[in-house]
Parts: sequence; structure tokens; C-alpha cells
Amino acid sequence: MQPFTSFVQGKLAKQDGAPVPGILILVSSGSASNPLLGMVVSDEQGNYKSGVKAGLVAVSPSSLYNFDNENWPTDFYVEPEVDSILVAEGQTVTSNFTFKPYSCFVIGKCSADNVALAGVEISGISFNMTTFTLLFYHTISAQNGYYRLGVMPGTLTSLTAYKDGYELTSPVGGYFQINVAQGETVSGKNFTFSPLSVVASIAGSVTFNDGSPATNVYVAAENLAVESPAGFLIAYTDGSGNFSIDNVQNGSYKLGVYRSGHASDPEMRYFPIMGAPVTGQDFVLSPGSGVDSHDKSVLPRKIKLAQNFPNPFNPSTTISFALPSASDVNITIFNASAQKIRTLVDRYCSAGQHQVVWDGRNEAGEKVASGLYLYQLKSNSYNKVMKMILAK
Repeated sequence: MQPFTSFVQGKLAKQDGAPVPGILILVSSGSASNPLLGMVVSDEQGNYKSGVKAGLVAVSPSSLYNFDNENWPTDFYVEPEVDSILVAEGQTVTSNFTFKPYSCFVIGKCSADNVALAGVEISGISFNMTTFTLLFYHTISAQNGYYRLGVMPGTLTSLTAYKDGYELTSPVGGYFQINVAQGETVSGKNFTFSPLSVVASIAGSVTFNDGSPATNVYVAAENLAVESPAGFLIAYTDGSGNFSIDNVQNGSYKLGVYRSGHASDPEMRYFPIMGAPVTGQDFVLSPGSGVDSHDKSVLPRKIKLAQNFPNPFNPSTTISFALPSASDVNITIFNASAQKIRTLVDRYCSAGQHQVVWDGRNEAGEKVASGLYLYQLKSNSYNKVMKMILAK
């Protein structure tokens, strides 16, 4: 292993010069042929230093990497979010970052069963019409359930909330098109949740009719009593043909599998879950028409965007989503600075389960550098963004 001869260094500080320690900084190469992904943390004086490969280097202490980081200054954002610099062999280049206070806020309270709910993830998205980039905002509700989200002035395209083990019941899908003037605090953006009774799991296997394991087969389970995304669960079989769906609540379920060009036996399984894991839910695949992607038996009740798999990934990853009815769908990839990288889907899609593969390339067909990326699904009133990491 050869030692680095080129470096990037700098300081993280507030406008008054106060250092900002404990911030995670992502350092990546801008060269697809010579990628590097590294992470460093600012020290007590706010300083950082990282060895890099010569060439174009991207440095970012974005809040996207520091979500849940207790060291991130409350109500502050960082400029720039990403600094792209050219580093020559043997050179040390300085890149400093300044933390500035927000002047605009959105506030509200999160609760479940009329009780304050702490630890709720609040996420906002706005589209900058001047730079044609997306801006992302994050915060977490406090012990008293209240949250305070710093935003830039303008229109907040969407505001959503999430907490593991809970279902958002009001407003369904979150808030949209919130206008925030310079220096204004918009109040009353409350979120109401209901707890999910997570008690069990569903497990089984999928094999071909010759007895060999069927890998990477789509498995869908639906709780017939839950009209929400939480009632529709997705998994894929592993290298041995086995699958397991965790965090399952009580209820009556139907379970099906799908692989293009194959039919399953049985076509569907039905069973109740009453506080105990359910195992032995096995399927056998044989060549045939299979279950059509818009088969009503596996349709979700709400739109659902799944976490990409695998994640981190190299060189490609699969993004799955489900539609309860036919709809226009747009799926776009953005880099960490919210610049558009590639549009994966922009068409009218049928109801049912869908998958799209991103091969780690931009619109021009060029391989992108390793690092953090975002994928966004928009469909009518649905708008959700999730993170993924390309690691080379």
C-alpha cells in the first residue's frame, strides 16, 4: 500500500470563527477511472485533513452525512455543501467550510395517541428554480414532540415525517407547497402517528422445480387489514433461495412471489399472524407466465418506495417501487449536492410492483464517482427521497 502524496485540508467554523468539531466529511474522487471514497471527522479546532489521489476531488460535510449527529450545530447549514477542487500530485489544497444560521423555520409537533412522540425524522425538500437543484432539510423531534426545521426562503415542495414502528396517519403523505418568506417561521405543521404492533416475521424458501434454489426472487406480503404502506412488505430471496420478512404486525396476510417467465406453486399463500413467527412459506417455480406485475392479489394499498438493494453497491443496484393504481412516475438520481445525475424512469406505469436498475452511470453513459447519491420518486401527490452509497 502506497502512502498518499496529495492532501486536502481545511477548517469548519461558524461565521464568528468558532470551530465546529465532530463533523463527518466525505472525500471522493471526481474521476470514474480513479475513484476513492474516504471519510474524516473535524477535530476539536474544526480542522480536518485527508489523503487523496491526484485529480478532481469532491469534499463535503453535508448534513446528509451527519443526520442524527449530535455535533451538528442546531439551526445551522453549511456553505458550500460540496467543494470540487483540482489537486496535483504532491500538492496540499485547502478547502474551508462556513456554518451559517437559518433565518427561516417550519415548526410543529409529532404525537401518537395524543402523546408527544420524540425521535421522529422530519424531512423537507425544495426545488431551487434559479440553480435547478434540489435542497434537502432534516431534523428530529425533541422529547416533547416538537421540531424546528431550518429552511431557505422560498417554497418547500414537500414536508414528510417518519419513525420506525409507527404509521403516519395525518396528514397522509405529509405537507406540500409550503411558502416560507425571508425571516418567517411557519407553524402548525403537525404530524400524527399510530403505533404498529411489530411482533413477528415471515420466512420461507423459493426453489425451481428441479430443486435448485431460486435467488433474487421478489416476495410480497400484504396485511389485508392495514390500508397503509406499512401493510405491504417486500423482500428478495438470498443465495440459498431463502427469504425472511421482519417487523411484521398481527393480522391476516397473503404472500406471493414473482420471477419473470415463471409460475409459482402455490400461486398465493394465506395465513394469520397472531404474535408468533410464521415459517415454512415455501414456493416452487416452474417455467410459465408467472404472476403479472399488475395482479390484484399483490397490489399495494399505497405507493411504496423501497430501499435500494444492495446498498452500498458496486457496480449496480436495484430500486423497487409499488403502485396501487396506474400513474405517471418519475425516478431521478441526484448527487450529494442535489445536482441531477440521471433520470431512470419518466413514464406512465401500470399498477403493481416495479423494479429499475441503476448501473452507476450518468445521462451521458459515463461511470460516476463513488460517494453518496439520492434517488427521488415522484408520482402525483407522492414525493420521497432516499439515500444510497456507491462504493468502489
